[in-house]
Amino acid sequence: MQVSYKTLNTTPTPTPTPTNLLYPKLPNLSFTTYNIHSTPHFPHPPTPIPSHP
Repeated sequence: MQVSYKTLNTTPTPTPTPTNLLYPKLPNLSFTTYNIHSTPHFPHPPTPIPSHP
């Protein structure tokens, strides 16, 4: 019974690891897309450009 438990524990362990990595990456990408859309709306990109010279 312990062997079966260990095997089951080993299976869900590596599974939630990559899934969790992909999960936060999915919303991160969505956030990036939203930021890109908000970037042209906000004067953030033109701010560092004129500030440089």
